[in-house]
Amino acid sequence: MRAMSEQRKQSGWGSRSWAWRLCFAAFTLAFALGRPAVAQDDEGAEGLTAREAAEAPFIGKPIGHIAFNCDLELCRSPVAVERFRELSGLYVGQPYTPQNARRGQERLAKTGFFQSLDYTKELSGGRVMLSIEARGATLIRKVSFQGLSPPPFETELRKLLIYRPGQPYTNDSEKAQAQLSSLQAVFEREGYFGSSIRMIVQRIEVRAHLVDLVFSIDKGNELKICEIGLRGVRAMSYSQAREQLLTNVSALAKRVPLFPPTFTTHDFRAGREALIQRYRQLGYFRVRIVDQAINTDLEGGCVEIVLDVSEGPNWAISFEGNVLFKHDELLAQLPFFDSGYVDREEIARAQNALRKLYETRGYPFAKVVGAEQREDRDVRSIVFTIEEGPQLQISSVIIHDNPSLNAARLKEGFGTQPFGLFDSGGYLQTDQLVSDFAKLEAVYRKRGFLQASVVRFDLETTTKGDALNVHIHVNEGKQTRAERVDVTGARVVPEGTLLALLDVSTGRAFVPLNVRADQSRIVQHYASIGYPMARVTTSCRLLTGEEVACEAPQLPPKCKVDTLDELQEMCVWRSLPTATLICQRMRDDAHCSYEGGAIDERIRVRHHVEEGPRVRVGEVLLKGNFKTSAELIYRELPLKTGDLFNVSKVLEGQANMRSLGLFDSVSIE
Repeated sequence: MRAMSEQRKQSGWGSRSWAWRLCFAAFTLAFALGRPAVAQDDEGAEGLTAREAAEAPFIGKPIGHIAFNCDLELCRSPVAVERFRELSGLYVGQPYTPQNARRGQERLAKTGFFQSLDYTKELSGGRVMLSIEARGATLIRKVSFQGLSPPPFETELRKLLIYRPGQPYTNDSEKAQAQLSSLQAVFEREGYFGSSIRMIVQRIEVRAHLVDLVFSIDKGNELKICEIGLRGVRAMSYSQAREQLLTNVSALAKRVPLFPPTFTTHDFRAGREALIQRYRQLGYFRVRIVDQAINTDLEGGCVEIVLDVSEGPNWAISFEGNVLFKHDELLAQLPFFDSGYVDREEIARAQNALRKLYETRGYPFAKVVGAEQREDRDVRSIVFTIEEGPQLQISSVIIHDNPSLNAARLKEGFGTQPFGLFDSGGYLQTDQLVSDFAKLEAVYRKRGFLQASVVRFDLETTTKGDALNVHIHVNEGKQTRAERVDVTGARVVPEGTLLALLDVSTGRAFVPLNVRADQSRIVQHYASIGYPMARVTTSCRLLTGEEVACEAPQLPPKCKVDTLDELQEMCVWRSLPTATLICQRMRDDAHCSYEGGAIDERIRVRHHVEEGPRVRVGEVLLKGNFKTSAELIYRELPLKTGDLFNVSKVLEGQANMRSLGLFDSVSIE
């Protein structure tokens, strides 16, 4: 769809369509087309000088004639030729410049109709005679499969297509080979080997710039697993290991030699993973498959699989002091089964996982210590010693030092809640508590308290020792407000109209997210009244005049503690009226202070507008609609030639066309 600038019309360029300034956008049906090649000069230093010398006689002289020639069927129509000429933005009488010529090439290239564009020129009677030779792009009309019988299904193959209807077709051998390889991989995954796939390009006789692509398929043969060889397997028998490798195979194929299982790469990967998981269940966490060979015999229809296994050390896992949970329940929490590693960090992760499990049942002070013991290189053990501690419910959640905001509002959405008969929550979970701190701080930031933080929390046991009071201590900091908000550069829209759109206005809380939203609101308002090229630059300044980022100030890394391991280092027990665990979240360090961004209490905001030209809709170009009539498509477009350009209506038109259910996809250029 082409659009035109009213500024140019109003400044004396006339109302003819060749004066329309803003290139165009095209509705592309099926799939977006690629860009055609545009002839360009060499960019070397010598080439640049030669080009300037060649252009010099033409620069500034009026264009006397513009010839447009193309080999598309569309170009047989004089009306279409005239439209393409207009789209170039070049017109008779216009002073010639290389920039205008290059811009014309780019505009025509963006239509997607052309594979290449070449400009030639000559002087005649002091005028520049231009000739544009356009070579039409060859488009893919449809893609089909020949000789395909599921599996795999056609829908699966279509997901892998590089070539799609509506796209330009070029004779690119590397692209074609990549397409064929990706399709062949699907057949191998389904167990078909020796498959042959050819891509046939069929030219459409009556339409020279359209092709159909046909993928001719010979699926090849299914191969049976005739033999499995295993080396390095000691912890289980051959039959047990084979059972794991054939985990996706039917019981009949596993046990009856007359029905050997079919080999597929998908099932083979699943079998390897099952074998590794079985080893880990036996305590061989570092097991690795160090080598594998898959030997195929296409004539015999067989596959021979050989695996080399490195079992690694064996760990015996035990738990001491556990009453609430059984051995298997605790074992299921350990990360070794997923990671395949056992080291100091993984043991620490295991300790945390077990502590979190106890937290879910109301044991917030459970202690877990894991220790590894080595009898020799291959025989090891890990013992987790557990002190479960008392079971405690949350009795209350109290927020301190929050004069500016109501506690109930701050606790909205908290997962940390007092125990209730019909309510969720009731047990303290550290991860949930830390998440609630972030929610609380976010509430403050939405109201301009950009440095608000939870600095400490206390876990106070009740007198009876069967419940907890959770105390959250807040440092609100100062509220940051917009001292002044200005909108500059606006000519078409009154400043007051734009100011009324803003959430962050003079005197209101300064919220960086809302400032960015205000910037978008201004852009969207201009786009809705015919100024889609409007740009808004937003700047923020302190009262001293220093320009700063329109962002919240930040703490240096590691100053605020949020992980379970770090919190444990920052917590101490105190014997107050009752036993209380006091945990600091902010490190006591001189460099741990907020810096950068809107650091002061007063910020000045300026939105500077570059309106750009007022734009109206020009030509609407359709591509890829090989079956659907243009009239049907045009009815779905809320924008017509001559309307003010409106981005919202462009997107509405795209949605309307998608809702027809006639196209694979609809894109806008």
